[in-house]
Amino acid sequence: MSYSAKLKEHLLQEDYPSKDELLALLSGFLRCSFDGEVFSSDQGSVLRFIYGKLRELGISCEIGSRKGSSSRFNRYFVKIHNKEDLYTLRVLDEEGLVRRVPGHYYQQMKRQRAYLKGAFLACGSLSDPAKSYHLELTIKEEEMARAILNLMEHFDLVGGITFRKVWVVYVKNSQSIIDFLILMGAPMQAFALEDMKILRSMKNDINRVINFETANINKIVDASAKYIEAIELIQNTIELHSLPPSLQEMAIKRWEEPELSLEELGQTFDPPLSKSGVSNRLRRLMKIADKLREGS
Repeated sequence: MSYSAKLKEHLLQEDYPSKDELLALLSGFLRCSFDGEVFSSDQGSVLRFIYGKLRELGISCEIGSRKGSSSRFNRYFVKIHNKEDLYTLRVLDEEGLVRRVPGHYYQQMKRQRAYLKGAFLACGSLSDPAKSYHLELTIKEEEMARAILNLMEHFDLVGGITFRKVWVVYVKNSQSIIDFLILMGAPMQAFALEDMKILRSMKNDINRVINFETANINKIVDASAKYIEAIELIQNTIELHSLPPSLQEMAIKRWEEPELSLEELGQTFDPPLSKSGVSNRLRRLMKIADKLREGS
């Protein structure tokens, strides 16, 4: 079972203490699952839940299934017998299917929340947060899609809209997805996502530090290789004992500790040398090596 399917199964377990909330959820679901003369879903448990709630309200309806047009899986549907019930549920108005979220549901936040939840149960999906952050709702009509996006923005959810054969309202912002889960009544899933987000951030920080340190080590090794080459040239031509004591000591220490940074190398002297002091002595060794190359 996909992450989305499991999430929807969880959302079905919530109680609805007020009839207003239940009506808003049913309205959002039916409006966003309209499929000809029926209301459909590819998740049987969701349709059975909707069917049961409609029957509780005394609405005459039937439930069934049929082969999906573009899938080997069945699609489940509910058919409502009395058209007047669709007006009562604010799925239809005098012009046909409602083209925006009915104003009645904007009067209370709990109704807004329930309507959005119904829409998600009907046409929403959420990718596994362990893989990516992507929430979307697919809606056939642009005007209704923009109405759902507007409803989401009422809860400060950061989303967008695009067209891919149907209109898609999407959210990619991880914090907005966390807020959405809490809003829908899935706090444990939200906390799990927050934990994943923190862990992912920590891994990214560790990788950045490792990459930074690796780059620094590579720079030190590359620079050190030049000095080692120069020191070997000096040793093989005029020998190190011909150098001033300060340069002899520097050449030996650089040879023995090629992996140390200039600052770390300076700390091996007694008294310690500054980074600029180490750099100055190494430059003098390089100049001696360059003159030896020119004379050879």
